Amino acid sequence: MVRHGAEVAMVPVDRPFVIGRGSAADLRLTDARVSRRHLMVRQTEHGWSVLDISANGTWLDGERVRRVDVCREVRLNLGAVNGPRITLIPGPPPSFPDYPLPVVPELMTVPTEITFSSPAIDLGQTRLLHDVAFRVPSQLSRPAGAVT
Repeated sequence: MVRHGAEVAMVPVDRPFVIGRGSAADLRLTDARVSRRHLMVRQTEHGWSVLDISANGTWLDGERVRRVDVCREVRLNLGAVNGPRITLIPGPPPSFPDYPLPVVPELMTVPTEITFSSPAIDLGQTRLLHDVAFRVPSQLSRPAGAVT
């Protein structure tokens, strides 16, 4: 957000925001010390950055600056050390689009014991049992490095 007196402007994330005296400026100041295109505010990967693109200069705490990273409230004077003052107030970091999360299939729970039942079959000398049980080993008993 940029404030000049009672005027407040929100800085867009998707394009540079120009402050100046010219008719194409996003925030227009009428003071003759302000260049037509005086400052450019833009979003960077680290937050907001202000670049002086003027011939007349920009001051922060009495020192002339060409670039300022805005990570806290910053007051700049434009055109002269005592020129019109703007205040830049950083907003929250940019939000990223909500992409749908991939669908992860539910894991199947396997019982620790599996039993198959069928009637006994008599083949003469050989008799098949009617119940067969398999015990599933627990994860703790798997050897190190075993693939699951």
